[in-house]
Amino acid sequence: MKLTPLSDRVVLKMTEAEETTKGGIILTGSAKEKPSVAEVIAVGPGGMVDGNPVTSELFKENSVTVVNFWFSTCAPCIAELGELNALNEELKLKGGAVIGINADTIGGDESMIMEAKSILEKKGAKYQNIYFPADSEAGKLTYSITAFPTTVVVDRNGRMIGEPILGGINNEAQMKALQDLIDETLARDMATLDKDMMMKPDGN
Repeated sequence: MKLTPLSDRVVLKMTEAEETTKGGIILTGSAKEKPSVAEVIAVGPGGMVDGNPVTSELFKENSVTVVNFWFSTCAPCIAELGELNALNEELKLKGGAVIGINADTIGGDESMIMEAKSILEKKGAKYQNIYFPADSEAGKLTYSITAFPTTVVVDRNGRMIGEPILGGINNEAQMKALQDLIDETLARDMATLDKDMMMKPDGN
């Protein structure tokens, strides 16, 4: 199934000024309220920080995908990379994955990609990090994020489950909220697979 971006559903606005809340969330401009994001996250041609290509099959291959938006000078973003890597290792066992999208790398700037790669290596974060052309739908979506880090949970059809999680997931409350969304997505995925199996004439 090819994922089609619903660009008219993206209602976040780009701003320039930054502010850090007490909870460690980097807010750009006057983003004081909970932002909305696209109901469907779609990816097009892009690349991974390690140089491999990215296709629209990115989500389809996973039972659940945790997408983390960050940037290289965001301290709360960097602080949670270890937890995200540990989560990725757990999700591998369930057919899922964590994917990082560093806003600084959108557009494929080589120096920004190298900086992001260096940070990931220092923090031992080995999960996929990807980037897209600045004028792509995925690039525009990333630029529209107004609070960093932001983490969303996506099913294999590219649909976002629940609300975005704003701020680092390296505390008990945030991790529980994320885990609840992951569990919900996995349960839905299993139910869908079971339904598809039952609809097959021979049950195989």
